Amino acid sequence: IEDAHLDADKVIIQSFDERSIEKISELTRKYSLGVLLSKKKYLFKMPNFNKLAKFCEYANPNYELVNQKFIERAHLHHLKVLPYTVNDINDIRKLMIDGVDGIITDGPNHYFELD
Repeated sequence: IEDAHLDADKVIIQSFDERSIEKISELTRKYSLGVLLSKKKYLFKMPNFNKLAKFCEYANPNYELVNQKFIERAHLHHLKVLPYTVNDINDIRKLMIDGVDGIITDGPNHYFELD
């Protein structure tokens, strides 16, 4: 990241491996950090937002895990929510109405399709 001379405020380092993100947070707080939350791991339980908030700024779930309750709980712990990988415009609209902070998509051109 540093070799590429990227602005630290424009970078979010994220991983499915919570321990890796926790370790990076111990080494540096220069970059925003996020944990990717899989449907497989969190389909039947909420993440421990209190724990995540101690070392990252983002809780980034599979978009199918997200509802208003999920967003409210994450925001209660000052975590931003960026669901992945949202490629359907109707799903994007619903998530935005529910209050996500942004989305992760393979089709950034969907932004221009929003009303």
